[in-house]
Amino acid sequence: MEKSKFTKRLYFIVFIFSLVVTGCASQGEMRIKSIQKKNPQWDQSTVEKLAALKIEPGMTKEMVSAALGKPGEETVKYGETVWEYNGYRFSATGGVVIAHSYLVYFRDGKVTRTTGDPNRVGYR
Repeated sequence: MEKSKFTKRLYFIVFIFSLVVTGCASQGEMRIKSIQKKNPQWDQSTVEKLAALKIEPGMTKEMVSAALGKPGEETVKYGETVWEYNGYRFSATGGVVIAHSYLVYFRDGKVTRTTGDPNRVGYR
């Protein structure tokens, strides 16, 4: 009898895990289709990188915007345009603080480098 409960729980856990994995895959596929539909001129490899938030040197501002949306702030430093994306959290006192920043640096409209983790900021 005890083994039956364990087996049922195991099946339930596997079922839930498969739903989560399928949901993540579906969301990724939806992002790919959305970016591709709006930008049919971009190759499949670029679209997949953008959907996965993998910003690389040489990408354009339009590509970064398609992946991350509009930046929270745009500045110019030392001849480079810098787009800043922030992730926020609540402090212990109830205030909102910047928890993470992702910076994308451009020169002549193309990405030169990035700093931070795009997966840790709110991009929508």
